[in-house]
Parts: sequence; structure tokens; C-alpha cells
Amino acid sequence: MKHEKPPKSGTFKIALNKVATIKRPIQQVGDKTYSAISIPLEGENGDIINDPIIFDDTFQERYCDVGLEGHMPTSEAPFKLEVENLDQVDNGLSAAAYQKFVVEGEPLEKPNVCFNHMKDNIAHFVSFDGSFASQDKMSAMAACWAMSTYITPVLDTVGYIWPTGEKGSGKSQCMKTIIEMCYLGTTLTSSSTYASVRNQADLGATLGFDDCENIKGMDSSKRELLLAGNTKGVTASVQVPGGRDGEWKTRKIDAFAPRAFTSIGLPDATLGSRTIMVPLARTSDTEKTRRKPSNKKDWLFGPEYVRDVTWLNMVKYLSQIEAAKERVNNSSSVAGRDFDIFQGILSIAAWLETDHGEEGLLASMLEVMEQYLAQRDENVLPSLEELLLEALAESFRDIRGNTKRCPTSDIAEKITELCEAKDITDENLASVDAQRVGSLMRWLGFQKHSTNGSNRSWVIDRKLLEQHCNAHGIHIAPPMETPMPDWAFEENRTKWEEDITVPEDEKPW
Repeated sequence: MKHEKPPKSGTFKIALNKVATIKRPIQQVGDKTYSAISIPLEGENGDIINDPIIFDDTFQERYCDVGLEGHMPTSEAPFKLEVENLDQVDNGLSAAAYQKFVVEGEPLEKPNVCFNHMKDNIAHFVSFDGSFASQDKMSAMAACWAMSTYITPVLDTVGYIWPTGEKGSGKSQCMKTIIEMCYLGTTLTSSSTYASVRNQADLGATLGFDDCENIKGMDSSKRELLLAGNTKGVTASVQVPGGRDGEWKTRKIDAFAPRAFTSIGLPDATLGSRTIMVPLARTSDTEKTRRKPSNKKDWLFGPEYVRDVTWLNMVKYLSQIEAAKERVNNSSSVAGRDFDIFQGILSIAAWLETDHGEEGLLASMLEVMEQYLAQRDENVLPSLEELLLEALAESFRDIRGNTKRCPTSDIAEKITELCEAKDITDENLASVDAQRVGSLMRWLGFQKHSTNGSNRSWVIDRKLLEQHCNAHGIHIAPPMETPMPDWAFEENRTKWEEDITVPEDEKPW
């Protein structure tokens, strides 16, 4: 027998003030920021329950449905609360911090003080010997990244962080130290189930995967969730039990969340393009190696306290940080994924410098980004697309025109030469054939040359090539503005014959 819903009775009105929905513990609604938490509440008879509490960025607008003093019922809130598994949150805002700073109104640590607590903690546990920047700058970068895990509501992308190095280099210590201070930071092993990873990702939790040596062999659903999670708006649809026995419903999981990994090996090109790799080496600082993030007494500033004040500062200043992000977006000369992985770090740096007096931080983080991008190519296998674009960019060196004809076989040969120069021995890259090159050229939108024959060629348009190169951070020389002198032309005659058509009776040779 079909189940019929009971008839609706009474008078209804359009719920204009219930359109907005809070689905994560920190979220913007209109021009305000709200935070939803679940902390222990004690009743008159001594019973302890966990019930959702919501508060705004002024700490004055507070909601709770169990008659908590100074709180309004959630029915009066300008939003609906739909945070799944809020009562299962680990490493969230503590009850003590909520009572002290929100209810009682004690002043918070300033954001720049909080940042320096994070930075000093990281420097206390981690030695960045052998990394791509100095100890101080690497500690600052890691602290900016940790703070950025709280601001995903206003970010478009997140960059993963990946400490890597040989045994004893301190990569696990580095990641665990950082994760302890992150938004809902949790350290997992790569064998963790998809369901557990999915639920925490849906909350926007910062997930750290230790000893992630074989990510290619990871469960495909979990790997897809990790790869998709660096861009806002990506969701995963899953089936979950419904309200009645045997009933199932579709639930959309928000995959956008920060991640961290450790391994001796390096990630593949796909994951590597979403990741900031932090190379580490074994340190001779024995005092640092004896300290353990799991021992609370070893911390300069307790991780729970750092999480609490960071959480509240991010709620209070999220709109201010969003404005800093827009300034960074509009001023950066770096594009594509090279910029995406640093967006959160640069946004935090710009905000702390402009609004909270941390002088020189943005310039320092821009320098760190440049140093990272400069050395990354030496540590990460490029994709075939990147090698092809680099080969095409090389072909435009000293060329005056805006188009050039390139045979497919020449492009494949140039890719092989680039692999030899970069000591790349990966068979899929070092021995690429013309067929794969041709398929990729079509996919990138280049047009075949009109000539027929076995030696097929492509028309390389400079404008299209520049668009692709800019997206990958590949330099292409600007077109020549002045004619090449006669002596130089003679030396480059062979190179030019293919690109310049001269009437037979006007040729000087």
C-alpha cells in the first residue's frame, strides 16, 4: 500500500528568510559570517547533551534551541541549519573558548599574534633544512597555510601541502604539527575508509594522510574525492539510508577541503599540480627531533588554544579576508594552478599585512612562491601537455611572425630532447610517439596544416600558445619587434626557410 503524506493544514507564508542554508561549521550568509558548533550543555538535572549553537561575527547574535541564556531559538535565525555530523566534529571550537570569548566577551588575541604563535610552534618542531626557502620563511608559509584552512568559504581553490623526504627527515612530524593547528585537523592513514573520509571532507575538515606511498593504488572513489577537493563547487553524490526502513536518498557531499600528505616518493603530475611539496632532510638538531606533537607539554603554545583563537578570528574577520583575496587575485602575475595552490597563503599574508600590521609578509610569501615554482620542475615529473607546450614555446624563439608550421615528428623529437635535458626517464614521456602528440595537439585546439603527405604539420598560433603557456606558467618569448640583421639572418637561414615564402626570382641564393 502506498504511503500517503498527511494533509497539510493551517496558513502558510513564503519563507523568504529561510533561503540561506548553513552546511558547514563556518559559513557566510549575506554580508555576515556564522559559525555552527556542538559543545556539551548541562541541564538542570545534571544531564549532558550536545545541541547545535550558532553565533555570528559580532558574537552578539547567538542561537540555541535548549533555552541557553542569551541565545535565541534557531527558528528566528535568517537561515536553515543543515550541518551533517556536527556532533561528531573533532578539534573544533572548544566549550571553554566559546564561554570565555563569545559569551563573556573577553578580548581575543590579535590575528597577527595568533599567526606568530602558529609560526613559532612550527619552527619549534620542524627543521626545514634542504627546503626551497629559509627556516623562517618556510615556517611562515606553513603558518599561513594552516590559517587558510579556516577560510575555505571565501577561497576559490586550495593548495594541498606535501612534506616529502627520506626516512628520518621529519616529514610526519612536520605534517602532524601543522594539522594540529588546522581547521578540524585530523591525521589519517591512506587505508582509511572512503565513508570516513567523505563525511569529514563534507565538513571541510583538514585531512592529513601519513605515509601515502601508493596513492595510485588507493580506492578509486577515495582518490577521486582527493583529486576533486581543491576546487570550490565540486560535489560527490552518494546514497544514504532514508527515514524509513529500506528507503534510500541521494546526498551531495561537498568535496572542497584542504589536504596534506607525506611520503618518501613524489606525487604524480595530476596530484602534484594541486600540491605544494615541502622537501625535508634529516636534521642534526637533536632537541627538535625529541619533541613530539602528540605530547602537549612540548608545545610553545597549546594547539587547542591556537585552534580556538584562530577559529574565532577567522569568523570575526572572514569578510575582511575575502577583500584581501580579491586584491591578491587582481594583482598576481602568476596564473593557473601555479597561483591556485598559493591563493590561500597569499590571501592570509595580504590580510595580515594590510589589516593587522604584519609588515613584509606578503612580499615574503610571494618570494617563497617564486622559489617554489622555480625548483618544482626539478622535483616533479611534468605532464606530456607541459612538455609539448614547452617544446612549442622553444620553437618560437627568435621568430618574427605570429604563426609557425611545425611537423608532428619534430614536436615529438623536441619533447624527447627536453626529457633528456631534464633527466626524465619515464617511458610514457621520454619515448612519446607522433600519434600521441597529434591527439594532444587536436585536444589543445591547434589546427592541422593544409599540406598533405606522411609528414603532417600543425599551424601554431602564437596567441593560442600563449594562453596555454600562461595557464601552466611556461615562458614564451615575445615576438621580435625589430628586423633581424643580415648577418644573423644568414646564420639562421635554414631555420627561416620553412617560415618565410620568398618568390623564386627574388631569392638572393
